Amino acid sequence: RRVMAVDEIDVVLQPVGRTPGVLEPPLAKYQPQFVVLFTSEQKYADMAIEHIEHSWKKHVHRTPEVIVKIVEDPWTADTVDRYMYAFDEAVKELENRESNKNKNINWHVGTAGGTNPMAIASALSAFTHRFSVFYSQDS
Repeated sequence: RRVMAVDEIDVVLQPVGRTPGVLEPPLAKYQPQFVVLFTSEQKYADMAIEHIEHSWKKHVHRTPEVIVKIVEDPWTADTVDRYMYAFDEAVKELENRESNKNKNINWHVGTAGGTNPMAIASALSAFTHRFSVFYSQDS
């Protein structure tokens, strides 16, 4: 169990599709204050949020704030570009929040979930920002 200083926060950035289970292990491990979901449809995000608030309650000491980024048509030629743009948007949004100023943000980027182009875009985004990457399987 890791003890975190008050001036630190954890953020999980995760692509999700029909099976939100890839989000359960990083929730349990990192106990994030924020979760950014990248998905092609709001219904997949809603399903993941439902799990966070109910099914996976045993893993989280406090319910993280969830930010949803919709990446439509996640299997087209420009998926990677659009995903990376949404990723950059989420990073800026969290870095510029008044409540996060002067805090060290620990970024954790998932590469499982969603379509293959989304997984590739997630890894490339993490590499570009020099964020740590993880891969998880359902539960």
